[in-house]
Formats: sequence, C-alpha cells, structure tokens
Amino acid sequence: SGLYLLPSIAGPVMNKAAYDGLKRRVQDGATLYLSMDDGMLTEFEELTGLRVEHARKARRQGTLTLPGGGRVEDHKRYHAALQATRAQVLARDEEGVPLLTQAAYGKGRVLFSNVPWEAMLLGMPDCTSQPYHQVYRQLFDGNLAAKIIRSGNPCVGVTEHGEGEERIAVPVNYSGASQDNALHIKSTFAVSKVLYGNAQALAP
Repeated sequence: SGLYLLPSIAGPVMNKAAYDGLKRRVQDGATLYLSMDDGMLTEFEELTGLRVEHARKARRQGTLTLPGGGRVEDHKRYHAALQATRAQVLARDEEGVPLLTQAAYGKGRVLFSNVPWEAMLLGMPDCTSQPYHQVYRQLFDGNLAAKIIRSGNPCVGVTEHGEGEERIAVPVNYSGASQDNALHIKSTFAVSKVLYGNAQALAP
C-alpha cells in the first residue's frame, strides 16, 4: 500500500523503469494521485480509465463546484478533452469534461485531476482565499481516514512519522499569520510531549 503523488506533470515525466515500478506498486494496492499540466503519460487510458479525445495548448479558466457546496476557480494552460471509459467522474467542468476522477488499477486506485492545482496555486498570491483544500479532501478522504492525526485547519499541514504505538507529528503553518493547529487525533492516541514550539498557536 502507500500513496504516491505526481503533481502537475509537465514535459518528460519519468523513465520507463521508474514508471513500470510505480504501476506495479499501484497494482499491488497503493494509491496514485496525478494532476496534468502539459505532460502526458503513456498507457494513459489503462492507468486512469480516461480516453483523450483531443488535447491542445489553450489557456482556460473555469469554476469547480465542490460536493459540499464550495466553489473554487481553476485555470490551466493546456486543455485535454477526456471521456471516461471506466473511471468514476467526481467533478466536471462547465462543458462536461471530467476534472476529477478515480479508477481502480489492480488492487489500488488512481486519482486524477485535469487541472494542475499545484502549479496553479504556486502562482497565486494567496492560495487560502478559496477553499482549495476541499479538492484534496474529496480526493484523499479514504487515505486520510487511515491517519492517526489530521489537521482541520486548511492553513496547517501535518506529517506523521513512525509506526506502532508511538508517532511523531510535525504540523507546519503555511500562512503568514499565527494559526490554531486544529489537530484531530484518533481516540486511541494522545499527545504526550511537545518537542518544539507552541502546540496550540503555530507561528508562521
């Protein structure tokens, strides 16, 4: 199992040996997330369950309505018109083109975004102005549920290290202001020690 990320793929992505190894891991039960900028993977339909009808360089802007009712703007420099052949479509654009999908691949699954959120957000002065975190919550809900510790604050990321009965959590404040960490911890675990910083108010 495991989670592998290929964000905002562009140009040459990876060599074939690495790509084949990644696909084997997904077939064995891992989850792969990939979002597309102007790059393309071979065996794309086999991997994602999506067929490319046509693709071209074309700046496009739209609005994605999320299941919880939130709305976020999206823009990209490369447009791919896709048709789902076996993928489950989680969200479409205004023209009905799949934007977010998931598909089984062996024992694992492939999560796909037809918007390069990561490259897009890096170019924005304030990526917290809209609820972009909800896009990832929708996609990764199953993976997040398995975590011992999660952040409920979209401005705070948290990584979890270790295994067994003892874990180390590292919350990081990505904003320019102090933030409540809003950590959600499974009932079978509790904080025993703060190694660095203020556990309640995270400095930028």
